Amino acid sequence: MPVFRLNRDEMAELDIRLAGDGGFQTLLRRLQVNLDRETGEITLSDADVGRIKRYIVGYGQGGFQDRLARAFRRVLDDDDD
Repeated sequence: MPVFRLNRDEMAELDIRLAGDGGFQTLLRRLQVNLDRETGEITLSDADVGRIKRYIVGYGQGGFQDRLARAFRRVLDDDDD
C-alpha cells in the first residue's frame, strides 16, 4: 500500500466536517482516519489512489474534486514519475 507525505496545506484540505454518507464522504472519512497529522504520512490502498485520481480528473470542477486535487495532486504526480 502506497505511503505519501502531505504538507500542512495539503493536510488542511482534509480537515473538514462531513455530513452525509455518500461516496466522497466515505472516502474522505477514511483519509482523515489514515492521516498521521504529526508526520503528514498517509497510507492509501491502491483502490483509494484510483478513487482519488478519478475524483480529480473524472468529475469536473467542484468543491470535493478541487479539495482532493489540492490535497493529493503533488504527491500523486510525484508518484507517477
